[in-house]
Amino acid sequence: MSTLEPPAMNNFGLHHRARDLTGPNTLPSIMVRLSQSASFVRFLFRQASWMAHLNKQGAWRACLGGFSPAAYSVYGLDRNDPALYLSDYARSVPSARINGQYNSIINNKLAAWTLLAGSSVPVPLLLAVIEKGRIRPYPPCSRSVQVSLADLLTQYRRLVLKPVRGLKGIGLLFAERTESGTTLNGHPLTEDALRRTIETLDAFIVTEFIEQAPYALRLYPQTTNTLRLLTLWDSTINRPFIAAAAQRIGTSRSFPVDNWKGGRGGLSASVNLATGELGRASSIGADGRVVRCDTHPETGARITGEVVTGWPAVTEGVLSGAARLFFAPFIGWDVVVCPDGFSVLEINGSPGVRALQVHEPLLADPRVRRFFAEHGVIRG
Repeated sequence: MSTLEPPAMNNFGLHHRARDLTGPNTLPSIMVRLSQSASFVRFLFRQASWMAHLNKQGAWRACLGGFSPAAYSVYGLDRNDPALYLSDYARSVPSARINGQYNSIINNKLAAWTLLAGSSVPVPLLLAVIEKGRIRPYPPCSRSVQVSLADLLTQYRRLVLKPVRGLKGIGLLFAERTESGTTLNGHPLTEDALRRTIETLDAFIVTEFIEQAPYALRLYPQTTNTLRLLTLWDSTINRPFIAAAAQRIGTSRSFPVDNWKGGRGGLSASVNLATGELGRASSIGADGRVVRCDTHPETGARITGEVVTGWPAVTEGVLSGAARLFFAPFIGWDVVVCPDGFSVLEINGSPGVRALQVHEPLLADPRVRRFFAEHGVIRG
């Protein structure tokens, strides 16, 4: 079945849950359907200016199916079947409810770090928490209730500062101690300027910087180039599986991160789930269209055919972590491969899928389609 019908018609969101629990015509079920319809109308309203300039029937149909103009271009929906792609609406509204009350925990970087560390998943060492400009050491130390970033940089040459609720790499800071002083995202800062910057921060965590494996360093040495893996829970075998994976690669446009989403300049290369071999990389051009390449456009490094170091161990470790987090069946994993293993930088309970679907549509896989149908996001 297609995913193009509006939510009141195709059980987007939690319609089937309400029906199963309370019956299709009871007040709670009716309220859920009204809420779904209202959220879809708001989605269409946000796309109104785009729709007004469209003449192609297929583009109108795609928009009515929940696809944004960016997704229409990235997925090539003028020639590809929209029914095979998870739409923007389906991902951002109903899918956000799949993990239920646990989504807020998964998306909280401090809480998620605690979950992962307690589940024996490799994570960067958590060094401190920044509250209203004050750096509190972690774990709490009775001898000191506050430290400075300079103190931490004497022990760890490179640090990562990230907002507890940050998304898409926004607000991420990289501090480094060099022979000539301290830099923040590559910019030199005096100790006084650094202190004033820290005083403006609130609800941040400070972790060690994880060195990446040589293969990832070769791709683009100026950023940490991370893997994005999407895990879903297969109810028929009662364990998780990896639905898709991509290697994100930085560029001068995306620096200091490897962010691909929204045309921020990064690259996304497909990953063969069986072998860990990288396919062609994709980026978003200035005109919003997809640009594909076999080598890095700036460094010339080979991308297509490169193999993720220790891929079997990465997949095994992520699946083991996903099994322990069974209460959250829909998780995006950001992983950095290290010279001697891997580390999970963060997890996301409402992961973007465009950097994955730019390579292959998710719903072409029967297991993935069944998962989203079971959770009421699409019709089976």
